[in-house]
Amino acid sequence: MRELQQRGFINIHTASHLAGALEIVEKGEVDVAFLDVNLGSETSYPVASMLKSLNIPFAFVSGYGKKVIEAQFDDTPVLAKPINAGDVQRFLQQALRG
Repeated sequence: MRELQQRGFINIHTASHLAGALEIVEKGEVDVAFLDVNLGSETSYPVASMLKSLNIPFAFVSGYGKKVIEAQFDDTPVLAKPINAGDVQRFLQQALRG
């Protein structure tokens, strides 16, 4: 989160469960998102589907790599845990281009 704040992002939201994450997206204040695949006993795939339908760039964050990501999200970037600043910077540059 510190990396995002250093890059000028001021409205940073976190959610540890699916309902909270969906609510954040529904409020319409999301420009880019990082999704942990596992949210307790739930997954973030419904959030990913919503972001994809809204054309909001996002990346999955996983300690398991791309092999655990559902096939419908094959084109979605996956950042390996622990996330490093360089990966965040590269993703943000690509996602927010244009």
